[in-house]
Amino acid sequence: MNKITMFFCTLLCLFAACTQQEDELKALEEGKKVLVSFNVPEVALTPITRAGSGVELRYIMEVRSYNETQQSYETIKHRMEQLANGDNTASFEFELQEQGKYRLLFWADYVATQATKADTYTDKYYNTLDLENVMIIPEAYQLNDDSRDAFYGSYDFEKTAQQAILETQKLKRAVGKLVLKEKQQVAYTQSASFTVSYNVPKSFNVATGSTRSADVHAVTANDQNLAGNADSQDYTIFYDYIFATTGDGGYSISGLSLTGKDSQGATFTKDGIPNLPVHQNKRTIVSGSYMLVAPLPDGPSVKVETEITDTWADADVTVDTDEDVKPDVPAFAGKGTQSEPFQLASVDNLKKLMELVNAGEVVPGSETELSYGNAYYIQTGEIALNTDTDKICIGTAEHPFKGTYDGNKKTIGGLIVTHDNMAATGLFGVVEGATLTDIRIQDVKNFSKSGVAGGLCGISRGSVNITNVLCDGLNLAGSEVVGGLCGKVESGTLTVKACKMGANSTVVKTKSATGSNVGGFIGEIVAGTVLIEDSYNATKVTNTETASPDKVGGICGKVAEGVSFTITRCYVSASVTLTKSASGAAVADAILASGSAAVTDTYFDKAAKKTSTGAIKFASDAWPTWSVGAAWGSIGAYGDGGAAIVYPKLSWEQ
Repeated sequence: MNKITMFFCTLLCLFAACTQQEDELKALEEGKKVLVSFNVPEVALTPITRAGSGVELRYIMEVRSYNETQQSYETIKHRMEQLANGDNTASFEFELQEQGKYRLLFWADYVATQATKADTYTDKYYNTLDLENVMIIPEAYQLNDDSRDAFYGSYDFEKTAQQAILETQKLKRAVGKLVLKEKQQVAYTQSASFTVSYNVPKSFNVATGSTRSADVHAVTANDQNLAGNADSQDYTIFYDYIFATTGDGGYSISGLSLTGKDSQGATFTKDGIPNLPVHQNKRTIVSGSYMLVAPLPDGPSVKVETEITDTWADADVTVDTDEDVKPDVPAFAGKGTQSEPFQLASVDNLKKLMELVNAGEVVPGSETELSYGNAYYIQTGEIALNTDTDKICIGTAEHPFKGTYDGNKKTIGGLIVTHDNMAATGLFGVVEGATLTDIRIQDVKNFSKSGVAGGLCGISRGSVNITNVLCDGLNLAGSEVVGGLCGKVESGTLTVKACKMGANSTVVKTKSATGSNVGGFIGEIVAGTVLIEDSYNATKVTNTETASPDKVGGICGKVAEGVSFTITRCYVSASVTLTKSASGAAVADAILASGSAAVTDTYFDKAAKKTSTGAIKFASDAWPTWSVGAAWGSIGAYGDGGAAIVYPKLSWEQ
């Protein structure tokens, strides 16, 4: 095989190696070398120069080969690190012997001066073990530190026997800069220290230029000195470098808490700080009057301004907290469109989504008056909520969720959706004309004291499509209607395909003398058309009240007269029981407790007090013959001769 030596000269200024191109092209013709120059805009030199003593610029390069089978760049062929030379350059030399597609990943950050190197330099601010998941080092996080600046680049190329590539690339900032300022000199001079807390993205993917994490880093800085100098009229309170996704979406900080302390030790908490947008290579300048101390009785009105401008490379963003400011950029990365959905990756993102949808807010800057309630979303990270404090319920009767949510097979766990003031609760309270797909819900508690409870959604209206959804580890309870997937269908058409109710769940009715409708998938269908196909329920379904005439079904509790309800290629492997029932009107059924449905090619396992017409009990000679493919990954086996039953599995489970 041909042997190619590759030199990479990574520069942090706008000097392109134009004068060397003749020599480089000659090397290319010989098929021996590939030279790629990397740089960033000239203005980026300023923060690097001022980073101060004690740190040095460090470059990292990874070369990843392309896996045709997996259709992704997986294997790291080379990883090299080097400190920058005096002119902020570095060179890497390595060998490639195989033809094919390659991806080059570049990262530049700061390490301690005279840092030692084994295979890698000791990381200072960011864990760079995996450039597709660069992580904040929590114990090293600090405000007012320019050496937390960071840059990245990604470059794909194909190496052939006859061809090499020469191209100049520019590194980009992986961060935006948040700057908090005081407007009033008198207020700044009275301020002695501050305490601030907010959440930021914890990781960054160099390959995609996006933030990526199952959680966020909680910034908490107590009794900090102010960063500015009143004598030079610099009224900066603090600044921070924050990971942000490339493009218009960036990152939105919500719920920033700021408390100041004056020279006498009196504290003051600043209210009314809006969501703060953060974008790559931009400064978000937040300014306001009396940010850290109480305003004088006859002083100026209390406001906060936010500005995004910069001498970096892109314009700054400004936010004014002295007035009730509407944000001029969306709250999430992305545009909320089908081609560029909003990206959700954190607890704060879900909380913000609930706030915006339930308030009926419009996406700022959208040309078609797009609302957050009817936008497109994709979940880009695993989300783990704090079950003690985080309560999410997206969509209300007045402002239902009408958009598209792609869970992207990422988990939402530890969720509490109990809301005393909501009649319908679930991850989504009320959905109308929505599409919910590839959502994975685990370890969720939903106790509806006054109405309807569902694992995924409380109430469904209009044309709703639910596909490839897992609800597992659920503990659901309600006084009226409870459904493992959806509490109640009020109208329209609900289509459920390839969904699973997991075995680690319980769908149960709480105390109610009037009776309740409880179902493994749906509690009650009031009107409309419902189709459930290629799905199964392994969730225990039961009740707790002895006196009420409950309807408990493995798939649905009750179907009203006139409803069109079809169940096909489904099964129920869980028990469906009336644990307490003195009422002769109470019914437990493996499939449907009350009403009618067209049930075809559908099975159950655990015996119930009654079985629905059309449903078949699993047996050695009564086993599904469903096609394995798009919906079902395997059809299992009955387990003759004492062997355990192996139930069918959906394709997305394989």
